[in-house]
Amino acid sequence: MNKILQTKKKLIQDLYNLVLKNKFIQDIWMYGSFKDKTSDLDLILIYKENPIKINFPTYIKKLIADGNVIFANKKNCKKIFLFEKLNVYSIKEKKKITVKLKKEDVKFRNVTSFLERYYYARLFLNKNKYRFNDINFRNIKSLFFSYKTFFLINNKKILYKKFRSFEKNYYGLRKKYNNNTLRNKEYLKFIKYLKIFDQNFSDSAFIYFEKKFKYLEVKDHTLTFSKLKKFNYKNNHNGEKNKITKIPKIFSLIYFFYALQPLKLSKEILNSFEPKIICNKLYFNNFFSKKFKIYLLTKINFLNFEYKRLKKNKFKSGLYRFAWYL
Repeated sequence: MNKILQTKKKLIQDLYNLVLKNKFIQDIWMYGSFKDKTSDLDLILIYKENPIKINFPTYIKKLIADGNVIFANKKNCKKIFLFEKLNVYSIKEKKKITVKLKKEDVKFRNVTSFLERYYYARLFLNKNKYRFNDINFRNIKSLFFSYKTFFLINNKKILYKKFRSFEKNYYGLRKKYNNNTLRNKEYLKFIKYLKIFDQNFSDSAFIYFEKKFKYLEVKDHTLTFSKLKKFNYKNNHNGEKNKITKIPKIFSLIYFFYALQPLKLSKEILNSFEPKIICNKLYFNNFFSKKFKIYLLTKINFLNFEYKRLKKNKFKSGLYRFAWYL
């Protein structure tokens, strides 16, 4: 048994003991992959009534690394599958947890997953300090996840073929990195071509979504999640600067829909917009289909439920996707 498998076996047992020792915990879910020393540990803590901060053993904190432990109430926890197709393992039940969505909801999930993830996942490319480390390798993998999601929405065969080549190179470099044989020159070359690919991919995604939602008029605006996550939408994308930062209008419209709901979290989202109103509310309300609106409402209500409890208990992290509002 190699070191990773030994660590994983010990980890599962220690997490199981934490479930037994803490009455407020219903279960702990592990999700994502945990295959090498570069992987971080992704956990969803399923609580019974109110979330409580928990002190994990030091080695588990190190495995969590730059990630966060997500909190979800036992009554609503499976709604988290509306955000991503997650690979989840239940520590308490010692089995995989799966949720089968309707075909239409799978399509909605692919679109919203891409829009809610890709545009901030790619920001690290602009701030890359040209040195490889665990965080940068994980950031690249997160970016690849978004690429794969988009190809489920719109199968661009030539772009997909190029991506597959990048993915193969990535895992080759990651293996070298884990074996301490990776040269910085190799990594820099990879990043250089990844930036070129990502710009082409971003342009392709922008054109696809702008054409699909061309009939809705949106004002120029800024959407700010945090100092590191700030996005601008401009109707006129002339010029190199705008080309780098451009986002499709549907990206903001998803958040604008969330912002218009009578919820505590929605008020925080609305405050992220400048100006506050980016399109005609009445027209916008009739733009999305009824089924899509129900899907989005389910998601924002799930997030609002967790947001209020985490905020009340003075958490600064733990909210799925929207942690910057805590």
